[in-house]
This record gives sequence, C-alpha cells and structure tokens, in this order.
Amino acid sequence: MMRKAFNLVLTGVGGQGITTLASVIADAADKRQVNIRVAEVRGMSQRGGSVVVHIRMGNVYSPIIPVGAADAIVSLELIEAVRSLSYAHEKTIIVTGTKVIPPPLPGIKIPNVEELRRILNKTSLRTLYVDVEKIAYETTGELLTSNMVMLGFILGLGILDDYIGIDDVRSVVSFLRQREANLKALEAGYKYGRKCRGVTPSHGECAES
Repeated sequence: MMRKAFNLVLTGVGGQGITTLASVIADAADKRQVNIRVAEVRGMSQRGGSVVVHIRMGNVYSPIIPVGAADAIVSLELIEAVRSLSYAHEKTIIVTGTKVIPPPLPGIKIPNVEELRRILNKTSLRTLYVDVEKIAYETTGELLTSNMVMLGFILGLGILDDYIGIDDVRSVVSFLRQREANLKALEAGYKYGRKCRGVTPSHGECAES
C-alpha cells in the first residue's frame, strides 16, 4: 500500500554535507521499498553557497515540493532555515542548527543569531534548535559529521518513522567514508532526538545536548 505523501526540505550551505545527507535518506528508503523523489533545486558547489534539496516520500510523483507544502524543514544553518520559510505551512516542523555561516560575498550585511532566531520564533511553527556542531565535535572530533548528527536527531524525533528507521540508515552509513565517525555521530544525534520525542516546546532546545 502506498504510504501518504511526506515532503522534507533539507537545506544548508556548501561543505556541510547536505547532498550526502539526502543520499543516505534516499538509499535507506530504497531498502524499505518506499517511493522517493529527490531533487537539488538550488545550490553551489563552492563552500559556503546555499544548498537546498527536496525529498518527497510516499504517494508522490514530482520531485519538487510546492511552496507552502513542506511537512518538515531541516537546516544545518540558521540563515538557510529562514530562507526556507516559504515552504512551510501551519503544521510544518522546523529543525535547525544554531550557527550562522556567512555567505562568500563581500559587503553583505549578515543577520546575527539572535535576529534569525527572532524571525523563526515569530512564526507559530514548532521550531527546534540543535547545536549539531557541538555534538559532532564532542562525539567524533570532526565538525564534518554534523550532518549525521542532524540525521540521527530527526530519526530519534520520529519525523520519518513511517518511511525509514534507524537500522535502515545505519546500514547505509556503514558504507560511507569515515564509517566509525559517521556512525558515532548518527547515534549521538539519535539519542538526543529520542530525548526530545514527545517534548513539544513552541520554540527552543528540547533537552540538554
């Protein structure tokens, strides 16, 4: 039976591993024989450039998520979380990293963390802030595993329960480069996400990381 449609926007900046994160989700869904469509709709290969990937699972055909139709927005960077708000509807959940990475352009005024959080907090959306860089560094000593921390977190939170599970993702991650570090980061994020499952602050951190 075809599962109901689920629309996930993944976003961040070049160098954070957004496309790797999307590929792991897609491969895990294939293991479950879940219908999935993936599209990188905007991005730059250059480090620091904006990257947006659409993931649609279940009863879907087109790979592009319409404006106002994302069930979840997952961002590794605060500016990109704010940029993606046009995809949200009244029940969208937002999960975002806590850092700002300035774009590689001179003379651009960059909003600070407090300003960006204020914008997100003015919405009526459930918004969770996760310091993925801190968790990644404390767990593996590698900031580049932050994407696996975020993946583990959203799995622990239960966002993707109807489509993929932690065992599916472990199997895929075990074939990545730096296997041990990525698996450790995944498990740390998953443990934190499990703590947050069922905890529903309107905006903020749901538990100590």
